[in-house]
Amino acid sequence: MLLRITWRRACAVALLVLVGIVGTVEAEFLSTQRGTLKGLKGARVVVGDLPREAEAEGLTKDRIKTGVVLWLQLQGFPVLATEKGKDSTLTPILLVHIHIPRHDLNAGGVAPYSRRLSLRQVVLLRTGDSAFVTTWSTSVTGTTSKGKLSELQRGVTRDLNWFLKDYVEANRKRR
Repeated sequence: MLLRITWRRACAVALLVLVGIVGTVEAEFLSTQRGTLKGLKGARVVVGDLPREAEAEGLTKDRIKTGVVLWLQLQGFPVLATEKGKDSTLTPILLVHIHIPRHDLNAGGVAPYSRRLSLRQVVLLRTGDSAFVTTWSTSVTGTTSKGKLSELQRGVTRDLNWFLKDYVEANRKRR
């Protein structure tokens, strides 16, 4: 019996072999709107929920948030705290979201994921209304070996470095 190999199958097999060898494979989309970072006085950090299976491997919401806050502070970016009793709906949010399909964590040795870092701010529309929108973002889609989900934290740091680079560039004093 002749085995018919299509381009799609060959790429899928190559990807699985590569994941087995390397551990993590990623494709990144960076949508920088550097101008929207000009004059930014800081942001609150929010991390989206993670599946229990990821948390069992050491990738926890608290660990990610602590790492993000510490890295931003170390780099000199103002992290704003949520004050009890105060309305924080106008405070910019730096949102970290990692999506790992739950059903894929239980099958095989490969875990697909998507990771997104976005800045959400209130903007004034031409109509005079305001809206809370994403003004800067980067997103990554990839696969990693099951058992290495905690390494996604390093990817979040890379995303933060893109953000910080754009933030510094947007707020650099021009001569």
